[in-house]
Amino acid sequence: MKHAVHEYTTNDKLKDWIHSYTLTNSILIQIFSGVLDTKIVQNVLNILRKEIPEAIVIGASTSGEILDGTMKEETIIISISMSIFDKTILKSMHAIGKDSKEMGHDVVSAIIEDDTKSIIMFADGLKCNGDEILYGLEDVVSDDIVVSGGMSGDNGNFEKTFCIHGDKIFEAGIVAVSLSNPTLEVFRTYNLSWRPIGKRMKITKSKGNIIYELDNKPIKEIYSKYLGSQVVAHMPASTIEFPLIINENNIDIARSMIALTDDNGIMYAGAIPKGKEVRFGIGSPSMLAQSANKTYSIASQQSIEGLYIYSCSARKMFIGRELESEFTPLATIAPLVGFFTYGEFYHGYKSNKLLNITTTTLGLAEYSDIKNHHCKEHKELNDDSLTINALMNLVEMTNKENEEYAQELQKQKELYALVFKNTLSGVMIIDIETNKFIDCNENAIKILKCDSKESVLNLHLSQVSPEYQADGRLSSEKFDEMNAIAVKNGSHTFEWVHLTKISEEIWIEVVLTPIVLDDKKVLHVVWKDIAKRKESEAEIIKQKNLLDYQAHHDGLTGLPNRTLFYHRLQQAIKKGKGQQGIFTVLFIDLDGFKTVNDTHGHDIGNKTLQEVSRRFKNAIRREDTLARLGGDEFSILTESLIKKEDAVLLAKKVLMSLDRVLLIEQLELKLSCSIGLSCYPDDGIEMDELLINADKAMYTAKDNGKNNVEVYKKIINK
Repeated sequence: MKHAVHEYTTNDKLKDWIHSYTLTNSILIQIFSGVLDTKIVQNVLNILRKEIPEAIVIGASTSGEILDGTMKEETIIISISMSIFDKTILKSMHAIGKDSKEMGHDVVSAIIEDDTKSIIMFADGLKCNGDEILYGLEDVVSDDIVVSGGMSGDNGNFEKTFCIHGDKIFEAGIVAVSLSNPTLEVFRTYNLSWRPIGKRMKITKSKGNIIYELDNKPIKEIYSKYLGSQVVAHMPASTIEFPLIINENNIDIARSMIALTDDNGIMYAGAIPKGKEVRFGIGSPSMLAQSANKTYSIASQQSIEGLYIYSCSARKMFIGRELESEFTPLATIAPLVGFFTYGEFYHGYKSNKLLNITTTTLGLAEYSDIKNHHCKEHKELNDDSLTINALMNLVEMTNKENEEYAQELQKQKELYALVFKNTLSGVMIIDIETNKFIDCNENAIKILKCDSKESVLNLHLSQVSPEYQADGRLSSEKFDEMNAIAVKNGSHTFEWVHLTKISEEIWIEVVLTPIVLDDKKVLHVVWKDIAKRKESEAEIIKQKNLLDYQAHHDGLTGLPNRTLFYHRLQQAIKKGKGQQGIFTVLFIDLDGFKTVNDTHGHDIGNKTLQEVSRRFKNAIRREDTLARLGGDEFSILTESLIKKEDAVLLAKKVLMSLDRVLLIEQLELKLSCSIGLSCYPDDGIEMDELLINADKAMYTAKDNGKNNVEVYKKIINK
């Protein structure tokens, strides 16, 4: 195999170079022209056509040429692959002026064979869409066919680029050659030397290769935020070293900025579809050296008889002559030729991609025993490179940790959203500053009996609470207090009366938690309808009160019973010991009740006791306690008296309440009572003493003829 290269200077030297080789019938010539004067290029093509008519000629205008590891400017580099293809079939075609996708499909369909191993393709760098060209190949090229080449350039002028096929020079088209040979060895690799850095951003608005928004924010605003206003002021030139990087099928693909559009978009050298994630990229010579060492180590172990380099012009603008450190080692493996492109075609992970800011390498060999390369000693990194690497690693690890945190946060958000939606409780999000609802779930809508989520979000917190709460406090003041407790403790649970849309009051258990949601302080509110629980609690209280009432009241008359009377007497004694007031205890026993009961039966007797109780109650003051101790015995506790005589007068009123005939079930009954009275503290300062003395006085009254009042130790007749 022979792979010869020539740098054109004069016609005679070109002819002499051609005649120095014995040519075969299978010849591929690649022309890389930094000379943009098509007359000069056409002259070269005419010579090649005349001297080597059987050769297949393809080529492209460039933004710089590469010859055996050396970077050239505005030259014409001619690569002739001769004997290398004595077993390989070459087939070429070009297309002009059609839709890019259609051209890619038509050209490759015409040249591909069953045993095609590689396709080299060039396209107009300004008037063709590289991504669309590759899309056109998808249903034509199998996964194992290596596509390489690139978009033609024009030395960074971005005015006019062209392609070459045979003796034709043309714009707005593509040219490709297929290499078909089942034993052809094809090696390819790529070197980006840029690392993605910073946060991942989603493309939220784009069209073709123009991006308008990242993360729902104007793309220029993103550049200003992360790269600074000075970079934005000098775009696109200022962003060469900061491309956007997208990862597809484990290949980091850089997209360099080409131009700003009139509609506030940014045009890139290749499409990045909406929905994809991108990161800013950063490169350095140290990363170039590392990547170059890796590329050389891999290539030196392969069977390679000829090397082709297709490297991005933006890479050249940023790295400059340092790029030769990438090319020179490879030139020791096999003859090397190539050019600087406006985009590189690359085949990796069974798919074809349009790359930017990348060096792609294509190695070819018809014989697999060409492995006599010696590994070049790797270039050691200097102190500056080590520092840059360390800083890059620091930034990358920090970013990785941030991403892991963001992913965990996203999982929590998704879990929260799931719980928010499906929980049986009502969940609300309230703006702390405005007290307006900014989100709610379906159950909150049902609790408030609203028609839709929108109707809830139009409400203010004050509109779903009555003016006053059940404890009599203003709702606004009480909510401020509950909120303050929640802020202090992190969360607070309490009961609240809310209003539905139809002004119905409902009991709600509220869990109030201040949180930060999307960088905004809000209240996370969980509502639980506790109407049934409050009903149960009310019923329990009612039952408890009933039991308490029954335990302390007489079942027949409803008067306090002996237990309650004794309790109130004890309280009166405690109160009396601390004050100068007096109180009295009256014991009452009905005269002749046994006869009524025995004569007319228990039903009449019970009704008689009820009527007597009513009369006694009407005879005393509201603050006095009338109790039935059992049978026909009653007692009265009188408090807040000035003197003992006042109690005697009250006792006489009770006595006189039975002067009128009792009418019970049409029966006229005549009853009287005997009353005994003891006074605190004259007749005792303890409960038992007062009760005994009142009881003694009552029996004295009975012994003295009944129907009278007896004061302990002193008798007062009616």
